[in-house]
Amino acid sequence: MFKVFMNKISFLLGLVSLLLFLQCKSAVVDNHIFYVSKQGNDSWSGTLSEPNANGTDGPFLTITKASLNLKPGAICFIKEGIYRETLKPLKSGNSLHKIVYSNFNNEKVIITGTDLLHGKWVKDKGHIYKIPFKKQSAGIMIYSQGNLAPEASWPNSSGDLLKPNYGKVKGGTYLAMAAEYLPEGIDLKGAILYGYFGKEWALQTMAVSGYDSETKTVSFPEPKRRKNYYGGHEKWMKNYGPRAGNRFYIKGHYDLLDENNEWYLNEKTNTLYMFSNEEIPLQEQNISVKVRDYAIDISNVSYVDISGIEIFGAGVKTDSATTFCIIKQVKGYYVDPGISIAGSYNEVNNCEFAYSKKGILNVSGNSNRIINNYIHDGNYTGDWGEILNTTGYGHLVSHNTVARSGGGSIGPGGRNMRFQYNTVTDAGLIRHDIGGFYIANNDGGGTVISHNRVQNIYGIGIYLDNSTSNYIIHHNVVWNCGWQYVLSNPPASFLDIGAYDAIRLNTPSNFNLVYNNTTFGGPGLGYWGRNFKRDMYGDYVINNIFPGSFRITESAIAGPNLNQDVKPDFINPEQTNFELKSSSLAIDSAYKLANIHNDYVGESPDFGAYEFGRKAWKSGHDFNASPKPEFIAFKTDFMNLIQNNGFEDGVNSWNNTSSKLISLVKQDSWGIETADTRMQSHAISLLNSDVEINQAVSGLKTKKRYTLSAWIKTKKQGVGEISIQFGTFKKSIKTSKMDTWEFIKFDFELQNSVTSAKVSIKNIGEGGSEIYCDDVGLIQSIN
Repeated sequence: MFKVFMNKISFLLGLVSLLLFLQCKSAVVDNHIFYVSKQGNDSWSGTLSEPNANGTDGPFLTITKASLNLKPGAICFIKEGIYRETLKPLKSGNSLHKIVYSNFNNEKVIITGTDLLHGKWVKDKGHIYKIPFKKQSAGIMIYSQGNLAPEASWPNSSGDLLKPNYGKVKGGTYLAMAAEYLPEGIDLKGAILYGYFGKEWALQTMAVSGYDSETKTVSFPEPKRRKNYYGGHEKWMKNYGPRAGNRFYIKGHYDLLDENNEWYLNEKTNTLYMFSNEEIPLQEQNISVKVRDYAIDISNVSYVDISGIEIFGAGVKTDSATTFCIIKQVKGYYVDPGISIAGSYNEVNNCEFAYSKKGILNVSGNSNRIINNYIHDGNYTGDWGEILNTTGYGHLVSHNTVARSGGGSIGPGGRNMRFQYNTVTDAGLIRHDIGGFYIANNDGGGTVISHNRVQNIYGIGIYLDNSTSNYIIHHNVVWNCGWQYVLSNPPASFLDIGAYDAIRLNTPSNFNLVYNNTTFGGPGLGYWGRNFKRDMYGDYVINNIFPGSFRITESAIAGPNLNQDVKPDFINPEQTNFELKSSSLAIDSAYKLANIHNDYVGESPDFGAYEFGRKAWKSGHDFNASPKPEFIAFKTDFMNLIQNNGFEDGVNSWNNTSSKLISLVKQDSWGIETADTRMQSHAISLLNSDVEINQAVSGLKTKKRYTLSAWIKTKKQGVGEISIQFGTFKKSIKTSKMDTWEFIKFDFELQNSVTSAKVSIKNIGEGGSEIYCDDVGLIQSIN
């Protein structure tokens, strides 16, 4: 019996061994390893890391050839060298077998968007040399010995892209500008004028149509102006016209060639000129030009991992079909047109990206992860936009360092995002109407900005500009906002955009929650508005430390907070330690908030971003200890319980009685109080009597007071009504104004055991009437 039993065991063990052998054999077949080397040949098999002894087989020469052979489970090891091509996978991996591209044995691999200039440089005159060159794209970028070569300019380059040299305006009109010290004896017609004019909100670019070298006057065509918004010469001059003290520089003219490695392209003759001091002949400088926008293109693929590679002179491209891809330990310099992360469930981890004319990292799609990266020296033109921008839904941006931006640092656009444990520093080096975090005209949809350290900002620390709603800002530390922290010289007085608040909520501002933040070195919180100037309805400002000024309107809820009349007793603010001393009045004084104070010490939570008795949280990247954060659903007290309350996502979350009689209104309302949308870009229109939309709301708290509100605009004798119903209880209110936006609201208290209700918006006017509705709110009262 024992022998029979052992025979069965031996048979089973043999069967298992056979199955394992077959599985391993299959894995070997399916998981080919390929190699790419500068000593390779695309006619070889690519399966050897070095050429064989007789030179008949070895690695591939190009990444492009390797990609033709990769299938799920394959690995492509790239050996040291500069590869002038685009890494583009042609197939997808899958959840079990990814496709992997990696540098071999930690060797230095550079994929570049540049090609060397071929041909011989010929002296044109003096120190100026020329070579035939035909422009291949709209822009042109020239590199010398691994650095961006400056275009011929006045004044000459400073050597720091984020601290350019400027000329100063003496005065001007909407057609001309006068300045001191402009070049003499040349005609600047045809050059390009780059100016930060008026209030210096952003860079303006104009072609020079004429130049008087005696009066130092540059003329240009009449600029385009947006209708109904700073239109007309007078208003445009006030905000955008050149005035004394404004900054500018001029580029793109042969006669401006006077400094080593400056270049100028004559597009009519297809000739590239370069100034050289001849210390290193141009033939020996490896002069290269950008010819490819992307070093990596993972569009339309899934489950591809790329690691250990450097990119130069090009960016990264994805698209809406890119999913479950990872870019890890990649370094990129001069990454124009930027790193684009679209699609879903992709990740950028432990990377460094630097130097871009505009934004560096642009994230769209949904549920992408930006973790533990160092992103710096972006937007060196001072253009609109931030160097890390998001749109879409559900991204996690965590433990990054974002430093040295010509404008703003992080643009938290989109819905339901998480921006946490980031270090943001040195923003506004060129353009100053900016924020360390900056967003305008957006419904955040529950976006959380928390546990970030924001410092040395010429502008606002965390800046929710006009028409921004549904953000939760908590446990951030914000200090040193103002020009003196990032600029060596004071700006002209008209560049003062007001108090450099640590946090700003420009009106209209609705349903934004500001909890447990610590500010220092200037004003704490403020606002400014152009239309609906006093509207901060639904904004709650609680448990913050504001040693500086603190300003909100009567429509917001404030308190408790530790304001400027009480010293917070930080341990060492001069050394940026904003933890609390044991003597601080901020300890055990805060209002307890759900999911804000889950781990407090003592009888009550503390004011500010750090809890006394708890180890202080850290922010920023750490390549030696990569974190593993997760996207966590978040709810807290006093959030707006209405989903898609401003209809920015169409009619999602809303039910309707007649889809044919409901219209989504799309119109830009920025700065225009008479638009048919009140905030942002959308509203809803109910096109006849008795047409209704409604939404089921959950998460209500028994025996708590709430307020239901909405903005309604009537047309064609319409009458708007909002109502709440739970059980047999129903309460409503209707509009009283005609043909203008009206804010209506009422309070109610929940009955026992009620946690859900139905909110309705209805047109109760006569037949053929119409109402518009926007910015619906259902919020709990603080008392």
